[in-house]
Amino acid sequence: MLGIDRALRVDIGMPDARRPTSSRLLHSRFDWAVYLLAWAVFAAGFAAIFWIQRRAPYATAMLSSFRIVFPAALLGVGVIRWCERDRTDAPFRPAALLLHAVLCLAYSTLWIGTVNLTNNVLLYWQEGRLQWQLPPEHVLHWHYFTGTAIYATLVAMTYGRGRARDAERKRERAEARLLQGQLNPHFLFNALHALFALARTEPEAGEDGVTRLSRLLRYTLAVDRDAADTVTWDAEWGFTEDYLHLEALRLEHRLRWSVRAGEGIGDYRVPPLLLQPLVENAIRYAVAARPEGGTITVHADATDQGLRIRVEDDGPGADRDAVMRSPGIGLRATRARLRAITGREDAFALETAPGAGFAVTLHLPE
Repeated sequence: MLGIDRALRVDIGMPDARRPTSSRLLHSRFDWAVYLLAWAVFAAGFAAIFWIQRRAPYATAMLSSFRIVFPAALLGVGVIRWCERDRTDAPFRPAALLLHAVLCLAYSTLWIGTVNLTNNVLLYWQEGRLQWQLPPEHVLHWHYFTGTAIYATLVAMTYGRGRARDAERKRERAEARLLQGQLNPHFLFNALHALFALARTEPEAGEDGVTRLSRLLRYTLAVDRDAADTVTWDAEWGFTEDYLHLEALRLEHRLRWSVRAGEGIGDYRVPPLLLQPLVENAIRYAVAARPEGGTITVHADATDQGLRIRVEDDGPGADRDAVMRSPGIGLRATRARLRAITGREDAFALETAPGAGFAVTLHLPE
């Protein structure tokens, strides 16, 4: 039985030690827009103080506010990036709290120092002489208090975002394992029944079927054992093709399929067991439900944004809103997985209508 150990050699990706991009702050346009808007509101508050208390022109008040707020915002990006690098599961244990206290003091000091340096440089530029001035004591107290509040807010947001995304990824992985568990009972029974019948009439075809079933089971076991977050496209498609071959035995040539994969995508990383729920959905509603069967087409192409995968069939289609409300776990779990991985709602797109077939398009970052 040649090739039976192929699944033992597939490239199973181990979990990445870093947080996925979707679990980190300031890695999307929306994140940056919210971050800048928050600082703009903060700067407007400073400008209002200058305008009311010092009777400064509005433009001067805004410039003075910008000089104060911009260094805090810039240093805040550094705070967020440092927290993202901290992979501890107990960020608020005593040692970590002590480190945060030191970093909070450093953040506030750097902020005050930068603002003071800028003010002295401007004073030198305006008066032509360097007369170093330190900020008044009440200003120092206020800046340290504000700096502490800003630092604590940034830390809480960063850890909170990471934990929320990690929880979502755990739920996504649990649903993926549920899908894997659902694969075993009904599919294995049907496959074994078909192979038993085939072994009597077509021994070579039966042997090929047993080989594919063995590879399929070894693949699922390897993914579960290694807790793999990603596999190569070649490995995932090999698993999916074995699944299609075994389903074709049961459906007696009513199932037809083709794959159109672009060049050089074999090493692209994809979540494991990504395609199986999509082709199973197509088999159930576009092939098995019709006497004439149907055709499933899988497209995979590299784009500037990553990998684009499209699974479509020529079946009867369905009402899109009804599909989205369906309690079935296959499509829902796939959509949730991609949202957790990419942080984008448009990573999963469904196209269908009565009489117009069914298509799912997936967008995976490179």
